[in-house]
Amino acid sequence: VLEACDTIVPRLRNNLTGEQPIVLHGNGHTGRWFMQGLWREMRFLERVGLTPAQLAHLPHDGPVPPGTIPDEATEKNWAATFQLYRIIEMQMAYARDGIEWDPWKEAAAQAGVG
Repeated sequence: VLEACDTIVPRLRNNLTGEQPIVLHGNGHTGRWFMQGLWREMRFLERVGLTPAQLAHLPHDGPVPPGTIPDEATEKNWAATFQLYRIIEMQMAYARDGIEWDPWKEAAAQAGVG
């Protein structure tokens, strides 16, 4: 949770533990999404005196250029990543019980593929 958004130094608070981290590390696909959302909420560019237009010419590794908001199609793409994670977690849970479950094989069978 982002706290004190309108102060000079906004802070994060962990919902589960209540701790306020000093260092935050965003890594990989989900980390980039998280950090970009956080930077927008904190108004980071505004705080350091930059605009999205001033950064537009620079390469970026996030889902959208710094300071911009993802469109609906980009948001759907992001959500799909988490849906895949849930499917993989379900596969692992079934595997721990000795059950083989492959939703892609099931989908292919229903579609008459293979």
